Amino acid sequence: CWVHAFMVWFVVLVVDSQIYACQGKFVKLRVMWLETLPRIRACTILVEGIPLRNRTNTLLTAFFNEMFGGRDVVESANIVVRTSTLDFAISAHDRAKKAYDDAKRQDADEGAGADASSGTSSQRSTASALRRASSRAFDQIVKSAVCLLEDAYRAAAEQVQSERLRLKKDIARAESWTEEDIIGHAKDVDSDDDQGGEERQSGTASATASSASSASSSRCNSRSPRRHESMQDALASQVAQDVRAFNRASIQQLTAKQQHIDNLYSAIGFVTFRTRYDATMALRLTPYTTDKAEFQVSVAPDPADVEYDDMKQHVLWVKAWAILGWALIALLFIAFLPTIGFIGAFANVHNLAPYDKTGSMSEFIINHPKSVRIWNGFVSQMGLNLVLSFLPTTLVFITTLCFQHKAHSWFQHDLQKFYFVF
Repeated sequence: CWVHAFMVWFVVLVVDSQIYACQGKFVKLRVMWLETLPRIRACTILVEGIPLRNRTNTLLTAFFNEMFGGRDVVESANIVVRTSTLDFAISAHDRAKKAYDDAKRQDADEGAGADASSGTSSQRSTASALRRASSRAFDQIVKSAVCLLEDAYRAAAEQVQSERLRLKKDIARAESWTEEDIIGHAKDVDSDDDQGGEERQSGTASATASSASSASSSRCNSRSPRRHESMQDALASQVAQDVRAFNRASIQQLTAKQQHIDNLYSAIGFVTFRTRYDATMALRLTPYTTDKAEFQVSVAPDPADVEYDDMKQHVLWVKAWAILGWALIALLFIAFLPTIGFIGAFANVHNLAPYDKTGSMSEFIINHPKSVRIWNGFVSQMGLNLVLSFLPTTLVFITTLCFQHKAHSWFQHDLQKFYFVF
């Protein structure tokens, strides 16, 4: 008993000392890594959850400058642009260029083969036979195909150039807007379906109509009271309609601008500060607003490790895929132990013997007990190892498909957390 207690404390002390020693080495390596970090990466932070009211490079720069007391602390701000249309155009351009280059190379090889016919007599005869086999119609078809591929390649290049110009114009247009242009007045956006807003509008219209009717009634005292009231109601209704029409037009304009911003920019961006001190302070000033989902800042990953395709995804799609991913992982957790138990049960020869109607398996158990024990121990362990070997592949498939990763190293970290639970 005392020996056991002594060994337990010995192991605890050894492990504890080794952990502290490794942590000391890690701290030295981390300090060395931080000192040799490039200035751009050391002064850059990753910002997630950028709201629509600040989702331009200019407004994001102004926001962080305002957070630092109006000082010019931001060197540059770059929000990830959604370039799905441009990516598709570039992919089509690359395919067209490859097809055109292959066809042109094949046409040149055939021409070179025809020119190489001036060799020995046997070569000349073979070349002449090949020339006779290839008709002029085939050559014309090949040349037409090359011309068509060239036209497709040029059209794809023009499409890429036009898409780049469109993106530049959209970015320049969005950068010219202010925060008021994007969000406008929040009350106006909800006033179309708000009863209180309609009452305020009708009250304003009634007041306007009352003032106008009172002025007209002083000049037209000979009119009857009923006619005067009907004119007042008609004027109030017309003014209310004009106010509602103006509000609807402004709402549609604001919604179009917000939609333009949401389609152009992602909710993720990079902010580079002028000094490393300001970048470190920006990481510690959270939360910036009452909504914790806005302006989530973290250390920027390595530029070569950034996953821009995941950053371009829409927030709603990211949430939907994340819910699906968690559901699949929960299903994997639930099905893991039953799968192990199922394989272990059917790998046992004694459990399979009742299903053998011929009785040969029972005879084998009686005649070869050692082989049965070896089989039961070996196959059950092989089943467990087989399931565990496919577990990382399944987790990689789920995390890659369903979860958003801003960097490839973050994907490895998530995979490590999920695998650690098993």
